[in-house]
Amino acid sequence: MKRQPHISPLEQLFGSALRVRLLRLFLDRPLDAWDTRTIQTRLRVHRIPLTRELENLCSFGILTCDARGDERGAVYRTHTNALLYPELKSLFLKARLLIERALVQEIERIGHVRYLLLAGFFVGDPDAPTDLFIVGKINRKKIGNLMKRFERELGREIRYTVMSKNEFKYRHDITDRFLYHLLENPKKIVVIDTLVIASATRV
Repeated sequence: MKRQPHISPLEQLFGSALRVRLLRLFLDRPLDAWDTRTIQTRLRVHRIPLTRELENLCSFGILTCDARGDERGAVYRTHTNALLYPELKSLFLKARLLIERALVQEIERIGHVRYLLLAGFFVGDPDAPTDLFIVGKINRKKIGNLMKRFERELGREIRYTVMSKNEFKYRHDITDRFLYHLLENPKKIVVIDTLVIASATRV
């Protein structure tokens, strides 16, 4: 039996996966301007359906459009004064929190996790060396497939690092730069810690 593709709640609500990806892009970076070619390259979509969805969002008043008319296409911006902007921002934030919670639960199901830390994208820290750090016995193939599914939900790549307990202990003992950058950074969320590591923030 062929497995049915996973459809996120937001896709069900808005009726279009592309529309959800566009909204997430513009709501995550509301001060940026995006031309059509840049959006097409970033989202890896065909130009015709992309242009149609962008025009729809402009007609809803969520985006503004500056038709430059050059080869890169029109330039779009988030209309932060739109009546629906605060509600959409709140909705996507809540949806992201639900996705993150589901991601953690799925990780726990596919292995024995001793330590799990959210950094980088999850806490708004672009300088972090990874977004997700896991210590434990994890099936690498399963975690890879899981990340691909949640990357689609979040609309972006998730950088993740997996270590065994022994590797973690060794790198901790030699004051590994990557590891200590993560552990000492106050911009982190520690979800699981049975290794008894001092952490700034827990959920």
